[in-house]
Amino acid sequence: MHTIFIKSLRVPQLIVVALLWLSVLTSASAQEQRFNFDHLDKGFAPVVAALSENDHKAADKALKQLRRTLGNTGDYHFLEGIITVLSMNDASAIRLPFLARRMRNQWNEALEKEPNHELAHLSLLQFHANAPGIAGGDKDQAAFHAERLKQLNSPFRFQADIALAAMAEDTEAEEAAWLAWFNDQPENLSIRINYIALRVNAQKYAEALSQMQYVLANTDSDNEEHQALAAQVYYQWGKLAAESGEELANGAHYLQVLLAENRVPETTPAGWAQYRLAQIYFHQDRIEEANAMKAEAQVSAENDENLREALKKLES
Repeated sequence: MHTIFIKSLRVPQLIVVALLWLSVLTSASAQEQRFNFDHLDKGFAPVVAALSENDHKAADKALKQLRRTLGNTGDYHFLEGIITVLSMNDASAIRLPFLARRMRNQWNEALEKEPNHELAHLSLLQFHANAPGIAGGDKDQAAFHAERLKQLNSPFRFQADIALAAMAEDTEAEEAAWLAWFNDQPENLSIRINYIALRVNAQKYAEALSQMQYVLANTDSDNEEHQALAAQVYYQWGKLAAESGEELANGAHYLQVLLAENRVPETTPAGWAQYRLAQIYFHQDRIEEANAMKAEAQVSAENDENLREALKKLES
């Protein structure tokens, strides 16, 4: 699977929510976006490589070099839209609506070239499902793109169902759509990671634990990608324990492993694993160890206002 991660966009919530199209996230606090480009022509490899480095300018340059050979394809215009997404990170607030319109038009052009372009359908679905009408969102258009993905029997039809259920604030339908996706792709562990993070944040701990256990039970110790996924589960398990006061022994163990083996996920800001472990130690009345871990976290807090605020609230 050719999956790359786009980290920490600082685009306002309206735009971020609309564009977390593959991750199917619903919060602007997400620290990464996951883009699966398996369906694209291999000729776009230089563009994908630049995107993997968050370098939209290099990606744009690489894409323009392919215009003569691949410019008449849906993939070309789809990638134009993705590059526009990333360019929003550097844009002023006044330019964002114009960039959003450009992005939408580029994905529409992808469908003009290739009416069955599944990633373009999914991208437009996410945009229309989440953007307000004043920004161009259209619930009927969201439903249209979802139905088209179903007609195509696309693997993205599950994300479509999740997006529509979230749009309707139907939590039961959303949960059912996630589970249908998991059942359809039992060997795909990566699709469970965002679900786990969302459920931990929503304090739906039983649901999160179920999928965390599944991921860890099915990871291959010799598979580098699996071990990266396991590290993300370890952190989420620690966060669950720290926030809930449940699963304290497991949460502490997994955070200790991450820190001892230097495996804290790249998407986890520095100091947060130590902060979570300090929280757990306070739950366990291991005060000396908690204060030591808190001190370690404070080293990383100088440039992280959120971490500073969290540490202020931590008992000592």
